[in-house]
Amino acid sequence: MKTKVKAKRTKAKSTKAKKTKARFKEKEIEPKRRKDGRLTKAERTKLAILQSAEVVFAEQGYERTTLDAIGEPVNVLGTAVLYHFKSKEFLYQATLRFTNKALSMAVSEDIDQSASLEEMITKIAIDLIRHCAERPYGVMLFMREAATVTPGTNTVIGPMVGKTLQNLFDAVEAQTPSRKTSRKIDPVLIFSMLMGVISFYFTGFPNIMGKKLPYDPLDPERLKELEDSLVGIIKHMMNTG
Repeated sequence: MKTKVKAKRTKAKSTKAKKTKARFKEKEIEPKRRKDGRLTKAERTKLAILQSAEVVFAEQGYERTTLDAIGEPVNVLGTAVLYHFKSKEFLYQATLRFTNKALSMAVSEDIDQSASLEEMITKIAIDLIRHCAERPYGVMLFMREAATVTPGTNTVIGPMVGKTLQNLFDAVEAQTPSRKTSRKIDPVLIFSMLMGVISFYFTGFPNIMGKKLPYDPLDPERLKELEDSLVGIIKHMMNTG
C-alpha cells in the first residue's frame, strides 16, 4: 500500500515538473506586421514594454519590480501590461528571452570556421563589448539572473548559452588540427573569460554593488582600453604553446 502511495506522489511530482517546464518553454512567435512591413500598434507596445522591463528588472530585480514601474516610462498602465503579458512572471520570462537572444546573436554571428581562431575570438570579444555598450541593462539583467538562479536560468538562459557554446565548440574543433601549437583551446574557458571580464566591467555584481559603479563604463577611452586589453589576452592565449 505504501509503495503505491509513494508511486502516486512521485508521478504527481513528475507531472507538476513537466507542467512547469512547459509553462516556461520558449515560443518563437513572429511579431505581427502591417502590409507595409511595419509592426502593428500592439506589437510596438509589446516591444516598448520589453525594453522598459529590461531596464527595470535589471535595476530592481524580479521581486522588487512592479508592473506600474515597467509601464510608466512607456505610458502604459500596470494593469494594461497584463493585456500583452498574462502575468509578471510571464513578462519576466519574455524579457529574459528578449535580452539573451540579442546577446547570443551578437556572439553567434561571429562564429565563422573560415576565419582563423584568433580572428574569430577577437571579433566575438569586440562585438560583445559593443553590444553591451549599446544595451548595458541587458548585461546587468544577465548577471543578476546568473547570480540568483531563477527558473529562467534553466529555461531561457541555459539553452541559449548552451547552443552558443556548442557552436563555438564545433568551430574550435574544426580548426584545432591546423593549429601550429598542440595546446588545446577550451571554448568554455574562452567564453567564460570573455563574458566574465566584459560583464563585470559593465555591471560589477548588481546584487552586491547596486547599479552605481565608481567609473563610467561607457567612457570611450575606457571602452578602447577594454578592447585593447582583451585583444592582447586573446593573442597571448592563442600563441602560448
